[in-house]
Amino acid sequence: EEFNTADGKYGLQSSCVVDYSYAGAGFFGPPGRGSWTAEFVTTYDETGTVTNVQEQPCAQSEPAAFICRDGGACEAGDPYITPDATVSSKRINIPTTRNDLFGMAFGSTTTYNARTVAACYCP
Repeated sequence: EEFNTADGKYGLQSSCVVDYSYAGAGFFGPPGRGSWTAEFVTTYDETGTVTNVQEQPCAQSEPAAFICRDGGACEAGDPYITPDATVSSKRINIPTTRNDLFGMAFGSTTTYNARTVAACYCP
């Protein structure tokens, strides 16, 4: 079982970070909150090659459930993330994902089931 953390174990701090603390990042104003979109809808051909991706907009659907919320509750809770105050509230640490990202694609029980979302910032 692997999580998207540095040591591969469940933790609140994942390796996925949205950083807008650098000069020229385009951020201004008071801190808001971060979140993520619903899972993008992706189709594949018979060899596993991506044939179409339908992006999902921010704030128009429920954030994808495979990313855990509220310090570990993956099924329910608040998906809004308070920015990291140690960098003037200009970095968002996306929570860890569930550890069940394997799929049954193309007849395999060990095929990785890739998933895509977009990060959102709510002022």
